[in-house]
Amino acid sequence: MKILCFGDSNTYGYHAGGGRIEDNYPRLLESEKYQTINEGVCGRTTNCLGSFTKAIQQPHELTIIMLGTNDLSSIGGYSIDRIIMQLEELIVLEKEKILLLIPPYIHYECVVGWDYPEDVLDKSKELEKAMIHLAIKHHIDYLSMKDDLNMDKDGIHLTLRGHQQLAQKINDYLHHYA
Repeated sequence: MKILCFGDSNTYGYHAGGGRIEDNYPRLLESEKYQTINEGVCGRTTNCLGSFTKAIQQPHELTIIMLGTNDLSSIGGYSIDRIIMQLEELIVLEKEKILLLIPPYIHYECVVGWDYPEDVLDKSKELEKAMIHLAIKHHIDYLSMKDDLNMDKDGIHLTLRGHQQLAQKINDYLHHYA
């Protein structure tokens, strides 16, 4: 099965110290059964219809989408309603099976070097609820990360262990539900 992984810096594998974690979750998913296409771009928000349209032209059977983290910062600055509207545009456009990954919660006191509002944890939880509602509305599968993944020192990006944990969650999903 060919899997398109579309997202932001956490899909790309950005490391808080700079550079890239080569064993990012898309690479860790690769096996005899699964080939992945990593379409992660640092700073990407849900306002990405053009790049998504281009990405889904590549042959694949499953699309994994993980977006929303940057939308809650000053980079995106989007309301929950706008984030959901933009995610819905992507979901409606895609013709293959979708797995929606709800990003980890953002804790303001942990965020270093990024511009997030003080109520970002509440916004993260509000976004989670809205994304679950969106997934149910469109009959697509989802996995919520909550506080389940190991986060880097900047409070936003996954560590190598976080990528391993995420890949395991996705592998478990693929084994049981795909």
